[in-house]
Amino acid sequence: MNKRTVRAFSLGILVTTLTFAVLLYFLDEPTAELATSDDEKREMTAEIENLTATIARLEEENHELKDKIRSLEEKAKEPPPEPVLIEIHAGMTNDDVVELLYEKNIITDKAHFKQFMVEQGYDRKLQVGTYILYPNMPRETIAKIITKSAADHS
Repeated sequence: MNKRTVRAFSLGILVTTLTFAVLLYFLDEPTAELATSDDEKREMTAEIENLTATIARLEEENHELKDKIRSLEEKAKEPPPEPVLIEIHAGMTNDDVVELLYEKNIITDKAHFKQFMVEQGYDRKLQVGTYILYPNMPRETIAKIITKSAADHS
């Protein structure tokens, strides 16, 4: 580098420094205040409390979901329920079939299942026959099997 280049470089640094000094001196921008008013502090405290409550609620939900997952995993390890043979004879009514299913532990709530059968029209479609069912099968599946319905009656 020659003298002239060094002088030009030095002059550039000097001009830049002076420009920054002038800008900082004449531009009086307020600096961010660290101290906040009491209202702002209360507002921030309330927000922190709300967030803390939300975190606690979400952690509780997380624990509940983990417990559900654990119970489902344990249930999945259990052997499948034994099949139950059900015979529907000629002349059996919806009440008779519901009672039979309840006695064989296929359903757990007679009134609920009976109402479902009536509302969906399955009570008029019962078919004579022998069926293999499992405890706690979905009610829709049971109804479709004992009425030999292929159509979805949801």
